Amino acid sequence: MPKLTPETTSARKTQILLAALACFSDGGYTRTTMDEIVRQAGLSKGSIYTYFDSKKSLYLTLLEKLLSDTGLITALGSPSLSSRQRLAAAMDNMIAFTTTPAYREYAAFLMDAWTMSQVNPDIRQKLTVNYSQLRDAFQQLIQSAIDKGEFIDVNAAALAQVFIAIFDGLMVQFILDPDAVDWKLAAATIQRSWMDGLSTNKQS
Repeated sequence: MPKLTPETTSARKTQILLAALACFSDGGYTRTTMDEIVRQAGLSKGSIYTYFDSKKSLYLTLLEKLLSDTGLITALGSPSLSSRQRLAAAMDNMIAFTTTPAYREYAAFLMDAWTMSQVNPDIRQKLTVNYSQLRDAFQQLIQSAIDKGEFIDVNAAALAQVFIAIFDGLMVQFILDPDAVDWKLAAATIQRSWMDGLSTNKQS
């Protein structure tokens, strides 16, 4: 068998992960089989096992990819932007993510992961790490802005938790009724209320 280029290998992994996401979002972890993922990917079972040794490996990789695909960590940690700009960029990235074809599948997948985390310690650990990374990124940004005098003095950890909870709550409403959530309006409302409420310079 000819050796695949790095680009081909990356594309093949993405193809498998998208197929797995479609299957997991539809049937959940418990009901999804590797054979279904093989059929969805249009590849041989041997090809898939070359990259992922189990259904759980695919599931855990998707959980990690989910956090990366939101673009939140990247936006929150950008050193070239001000605190205000980073918060705005994080919301812009999140809204952009909700308009991608895979968002609804990711949302259903994440809700399944919440359920699975109660019975599968590996999934619980991965999900815990994801949320911990996201909370830490928000908390560090908020605390930095407070220390610089850009934001009023608030509990950065609590505010980070609330922000994440808002988007998770919107996601649940979206899954139940896609027409009930106007993501752009929600983001604009959150951004305006956050900026006006947190900023020490109300005119900025």
